[in-house]
Amino acid sequence: MDAGGQCGDCGRQVPSTASFCGRCGAALPVAPDSRTATSTPTPARAPEPAPSSPRRGLPRRQLLSGGAGLGVGFLLAGWWQDRRSEKVDEHGLPVAELDLGDAEGLAAQAADGPVFHPAGRGRIAVLRWEPDHASPRGDVLERYGPDGEDHPILTDGVGLMVVALASPHCGCLVAWCDTSRWFEGPCHGSRFNRWGEWTGGPAPRGLDRYRSRVDPDGRLVASLTRQIVGMHRESGLLEQSPEGPACV
Repeated sequence: MDAGGQCGDCGRQVPSTASFCGRCGAALPVAPDSRTATSTPTPARAPEPAPSSPRRGLPRRQLLSGGAGLGVGFLLAGWWQDRRSEKVDEHGLPVAELDLGDAEGLAAQAADGPVFHPAGRGRIAVLRWEPDHASPRGDVLERYGPDGEDHPILTDGVGLMVVALASPHCGCLVAWCDTSRWFEGPCHGSRFNRWGEWTGGPAPRGLDRYRSRVDPDGRLVASLTRQIVGMHRESGLLEQSPEGPACV
């Protein structure tokens, strides 16, 4: 046994490496080890970054560009305010009107078929209808009038109406068939007579129309913001059978 000491409780000799007495079990004082006595140095704490100071303003270049943008915006707003249409109807609602041309000339052209706008193949068409047409289904003047407020009347037997060529079924533009003298839908086969009334196919109604009038200068003017829903399938007044083979 290596040199040690005595237990303080019972006096027994104990080695220097013992931590307790083998006789009485008393804890013995342990000499500090030079290898463990040295405390581990605490790592230095990194300094916290200083809080960033708030920006006191935008760079001069950004201020100048922002001010220029606002100036241009105000100028454009003033330009639009000066040029926008202030025309309203009897209800105070804005009206977008389209001058389609001389009413008498359009009536002459429409005697052979619809007049498209724009010319050739447009999205609207001017049609000719007969205010004196007698129909067992109802009064033509009452249905397409009254008094030319919806569709102008030029003479007892000549009236004009403006229709939208988008099919009420799916929106495809219908085409005029010179042989059947009907409008025919290329997408799903809906058909409409020369007044735009439904004659067949999946469309739920006839072609939608626009309110129109003849102004004091004799021009046909359509109100594009005053669309009239097409007549129901069973509400057609023109009994027109196809006059030839269908195009679709």
